[in-house]
Amino acid sequence: MNFFNSYRFLDVATGTGDLALDCANTYENVNVTSVDFVEEMVDKGIEKIGTQNLNDRISLTWGDATNLAFEDSSFDVTAISFGIRNIPDKVKVLSEMKRVVVENGQVMILELTTPDPGFWHSTYSFYLNGLLPKIAKKFTKNSAPYEYLADSIINFPTRKEFLVLMESLGLKNCRAIPLTFGVCTLYIGEK
Repeated sequence: MNFFNSYRFLDVATGTGDLALDCANTYENVNVTSVDFVEEMVDKGIEKIGTQNLNDRISLTWGDATNLAFEDSSFDVTAISFGIRNIPDKVKVLSEMKRVVVENGQVMILELTTPDPGFWHSTYSFYLNGLLPKIAKKFTKNSAPYEYLADSIINFPTRKEFLVLMESLGLKNCRAIPLTFGVCTLYIGEK
């Protein structure tokens, strides 16, 4: 992450605040703002922040990723981690993240993806479509969330498609960094 202007970081769809906590613990001079649409997640995140005594550096509130309640150019970096896959209007989320970041600031997306065709792609597809549903049915009465997980990963745009989407919104220097054999991808673009 590149902090150079506002020394502010926005974590969109923060969940219980893990990325926000990691950022605050890694960059001691950065103030972190986090938003999530689910009030219960926000409440749990606030507890975690308090436990780590970071209330003075992390603000976690309810917020809508498609309509961020911040002024233009408020943050050096905006990020969403494992959340954009669950939001139908990805264009709106990315547009909002771009809007609130400063000129030359970074927009970062970390998301579950599928590996490129080959051994890991086949292995991962077998896991998502074959093993995961069977494991879920064995350990839980409600396997629907696991089926949704597999479906949302498989139907997420390819790396190339997602980079084209980012570039179409005016982000520059866009790149995709496959992680863990491509099971996860870090996308980075600049305003």
